[in-house]
Amino acid sequence: MWPFRKPIDLSAAIVRPSQPADVTAVSHLLNAASRRFAAAAGSELYPAVEEGRAVVMQLEREVLAAAVLGRPIHQVAWLRVLAVSERLQPREAVARVAPALEQVARQQAITHLYYAGDDQSNQWLRPLLEQAGYYHQTDVVVYEKRDWEIPANGNRDVQVRPVQAVDLAEVLQLDMRCFEPQWVKDESILAPAIADGSFFVVAELNGQLAGYSYATSHFGGRLVHLVRIAVDPNVRGRGIGVRLLAEFVAYAAEAGAELLTLNTQAYNHHAQRLYRWFGFAPTGERQPVLCRWLQRGRTVPPKTDPRDWNRLFERRQRQRGPLSTLIAALVIGMIIVGLIGLTPLVIDQLETSRAIARQTQIALQTREARATAQQAATQSAIPAATATPTATPTATETPTPTPEPILGRAQVINGGNIRREPRVAAETVIGQVCVGDRVVLLEEQTNDANRWYRLRVVETAGNCVPERVSAGAEGWVNATLLSAPEP
Repeated sequence: MWPFRKPIDLSAAIVRPSQPADVTAVSHLLNAASRRFAAAAGSELYPAVEEGRAVVMQLEREVLAAAVLGRPIHQVAWLRVLAVSERLQPREAVARVAPALEQVARQQAITHLYYAGDDQSNQWLRPLLEQAGYYHQTDVVVYEKRDWEIPANGNRDVQVRPVQAVDLAEVLQLDMRCFEPQWVKDESILAPAIADGSFFVVAELNGQLAGYSYATSHFGGRLVHLVRIAVDPNVRGRGIGVRLLAEFVAYAAEAGAELLTLNTQAYNHHAQRLYRWFGFAPTGERQPVLCRWLQRGRTVPPKTDPRDWNRLFERRQRQRGPLSTLIAALVIGMIIVGLIGLTPLVIDQLETSRAIARQTQIALQTREARATAQQAATQSAIPAATATPTATPTATETPTPTPEPILGRAQVINGGNIRREPRVAAETVIGQVCVGDRVVLLEEQTNDANRWYRLRVVETAGNCVPERVSAGAEGWVNATLLSAPEP
């Protein structure tokens, strides 16, 4: 702290776009600042400052605060650095720096700014960013796996091989097709990952790049983190993602890892179903993602959690003025008057319905009484001695069996295990179903957020593996192996 210095006169401080000469000052501030958020290495930080994708707050020759944006992708950029000198209150710094950073973003045609910090940064920076107009868009959730079971190997027609340097251009194009702009990884991330040479594989289908995945190793190899798994949207649903995930688990098992982890967006329910089926479990960790929209007339991001809608609704409630309140009161009054006017009509209709019901009940009772009296008179006219009814034996009847109801029909789109019980365990495996097998669905059940079907194989497509089951086999399979049920 600076207990003996005079308070800073911020009226003399200026906030401006960065220049190449600011690289050293920003680097020193980032090293010395007590309040700092840094999600960028020097290889990303210095070019951003030199290219003007940053703003600095300067007083005389001293840089008191700095904010840096990552490289924009399709009009989207992430806040990578925000540092505040200990001579300055963070609230004052962010209030001055955030609008200037938005102006720089608009000049570079950026329409969306994103922020995702760690627990320490969120304590001081998240409230200040929310005051500056950022709001919670979603969470990044964490999954982990502590065993090496692979429930299915995916599409056997897919060729999986280690990535090569010449694949970089195709991988970059594939990544843009697979993800929303804020989640796309550019060359500054993927090129070093390819050069690293640990686990980075590509999947090819019919000679075309169809997907890729890569992972990083930590703590001496005891933890392996799946950074990316991507499948071309044009060939999804054909077991490519399952194949890549199986390759990752097999790699981690061979490397001797003790724990597998991965992250995904909270709204990506399809991916989470696949991870749960593969034995990954949520850890409960959530990293909030904030978004700042710079487009005019837009207030809600495209991907939101239900909490965001509640927050937006409450915000609009607080922003209502006197005119809005008066209009709302008038509308409510008109509704009440209308309901009061309809009340006599409703009561009259109810009384009419009750009268009709009473008349119907009396008519039915009268009809039943007449039928009973007529039956008694007929029976009294027949002598009891001559009544020799012939009993029809029931012991010899053979009831027709009722076929088991069918929920629908489907086709296997991802080869995998068929099980005795709807759960992932080695002892429940009966055999394998193959891509193209036709099945009928007999029962549906949900366990641990995974949907399972009990089915009967009615037609096999071929012997994909020696363990494949034959036609007529019954068992449970995960819904991710099947196409959408049809009547």
